[in-house]
Amino acid sequence: MNIRKLGDVAIVSPRGWLVGGAETDELEDAIRALLADGNRRLVLDLGEVAMLNSLAVGALVGCRQSYRSREGLVALCGLNTRIVRMFLLTQLNMVFELHETLDQALASFEHVA
Repeated sequence: MNIRKLGDVAIVSPRGWLVGGAETDELEDAIRALLADGNRRLVLDLGEVAMLNSLAVGALVGCRQSYRSREGLVALCGLNTRIVRMFLLTQLNMVFELHETLDQALASFEHVA
């Protein structure tokens, strides 16, 4: 997993399969650490994630709720076709901001004070 900051936006880029094991725990730990440091804008770049299961989706929903409760924002980008389809079928596309590219996700924060 790669974590970097661009201004006040944290960009977290997990890799591989997020299926509720150590990789999902690592993602949740990274998000908790960012929140503890006061981060309020997060992009999850899923471009290198091949698969998500319900446990990982639950972690993403929990992340979004944690950020919203602190008046923060979360955007997702780089989702592969399979993951986009799952978000559409479960209507999670109504919950998350989904963007094709990292640049689009970053630009979505420019319109929010």
